[in-house]
Amino acid sequence: MEGSKRRPPLSRRRILEEALGVVDREGLSALSMRRLGDRLGVEAMSLYHHLPNKAALLDGIFEAVLEELPTEPSPGPWQERLVESALALRQVLVNHPNALALFATRPAVTPASLGHVERVLALLDAAGFSRNEALTYLNALVALVVGHTIATATPRAPSE
Repeated sequence: MEGSKRRPPLSRRRILEEALGVVDREGLSALSMRRLGDRLGVEAMSLYHHLPNKAALLDGIFEAVLEELPTEPSPGPWQERLVESALALRQVLVNHPNALALFATRPAVTPASLGHVERVLALLDAAGFSRNEALTYLNALVALVVGHTIATATPRAPSE
């Protein structure tokens, strides 16, 4: 067909990018498979070939936000690298305030999100902390960053 626009093929990546865009612009409550299908120019059922359900979609958005984190910390003492990691997490959360609720309610269970967890645990392990200590400190740090970001960066309704 000459002159017709061809859409890029549907992929998990394309779906998640559009889903994060919807969440960024309109909030989590605006996200549905039907709406996402409309935005992508496909039937909602087509999305299920790439993401089996809405929970997988939400996990994918969680992962897409975390993909904005640096994958390699800069060199330096572990304390500085840990602070750098916490500040980087805060910045990506601030960049996507409408997705903050996912970080308060969903565990980091996708391979990409677990990769970030493992990098911080490796940093703490190399600093001499036991695995249990490292996990406790990581959980405390993430809870502090997510909680503080929710308290300071969550969009408020106009009447609040």
